[in-house]
Amino acid sequence: MLHVLPGMASLVTLRTMAPLLLAFGFTRIAPTDGRSFDEALEEAAVLSAGNLRIDVGMFRAFVGERPVELTYLEFELLRLLASKPGRILSYDEIVATIWHGNVTDMRRRLGVMICRLRAKTAGLAPFRIQTVRGRGYGLVAPIATGG
Repeated sequence: MLHVLPGMASLVTLRTMAPLLLAFGFTRIAPTDGRSFDEALEEAAVLSAGNLRIDVGMFRAFVGERPVELTYLEFELLRLLASKPGRILSYDEIVATIWHGNVTDMRRRLGVMICRLRAKTAGLAPFRIQTVRGRGYGLVAPIATGG
């Protein structure tokens, strides 16, 4: 039996790999938390953070009810940030995940893409795309201050 751990693979990977694994003799593919394979796929199909909703299976994103038009790489970047809300991802981690390439050559391109994502996701609440200079980017909620 192959166990699919939560967050281990994207919906696309699961749907692509399942027939191949079954062809090689795996008779059962199941999540480790007792859910069915279809339930795990359904849950993995939608990411949400605040009023941001990302339909991974259909490659669509929404801020509230408004659809957001994204390029493939913008979608993958937003999906990566939304998959780890509240965490700052390093430049290297983002570039390695999105482009699988040379980190130093992609920092400027990443900065431009973040700027475009901020414009396209205007109205995103309570989360926002935050820059931490010298570190990276994250989808974070503002810290509430007592007053």
